[in-house]
Amino acid sequence: MANRKGAWDYLFDVIQPDHALLQEAQVRPGRPGFTKGRSIGKGSTKYGEGGRYAWGSVVWSRYELEEVELPSYQGWVVAAQPLADAAPLLLSVHVELDRAGRSIPMLHRIISDLTPTFERTSRLVLGGDLNADVAFDTKYGTRRHAIVFERIEDLGLWHCNRLLPPGRRQTFKGPEPVMDDHLFVSRRMMDDVVGVERGHGEGLRCRCAGRVVRSWSGHWGLAAVSGEGYKESD
Repeated sequence: MANRKGAWDYLFDVIQPDHALLQEAQVRPGRPGFTKGRSIGKGSTKYGEGGRYAWGSVVWSRYELEEVELPSYQGWVVAAQPLADAAPLLLSVHVELDRAGRSIPMLHRIISDLTPTFERTSRLVLGGDLNADVAFDTKYGTRRHAIVFERIEDLGLWHCNRLLPPGRRQTFKGPEPVMDDHLFVSRRMMDDVVGVERGHGEGLRCRCAGRVVRSWSGHWGLAAVSGEGYKESD
């Protein structure tokens, strides 16, 4: 996503969400709405100071945001609470591959650090580029990816990706049906989810009763939530 005008125009003019979870994004003044996030800078486990990323994970909302303090992942993970009644806590997550090309060890560490946050609220949306998928288990004969997704659900979240229609479960074009982009909601919210489909370009769109949850990740890098009936908190 970074600072590409086309991606931001698509977010504001086409998706028109109440909230968005962005990865590989840059916070710039002058855009509509409110943002919380920071650039990764030199905070790369894989490249160290050689990384110097100008982008990072971001939470965007049309409502004012209050950032939620988390263990430091230097721009890879950010959480914010929209100041609107009934709005869920929003977490934007981007999992970096380590020097061996693995995502699962880092994803487990992130989930461990986020566990107190999961336990603090029953209305939460987590989305982003997790660089993980059970399709890798099928390819390599393992259960590493399945285990981490099961762990997330054991902590009270529900995986919206399970509702993707057959043949649409894929982030990039190619022979392997790999979906790097994932969206989870608190189990209390799962009955609102009535369908999931792939959206424009990379990513997916999740339709809920009374609201729409849209998620894009990877290079587009965003998950978006549209809600009906929100109002500003006093």
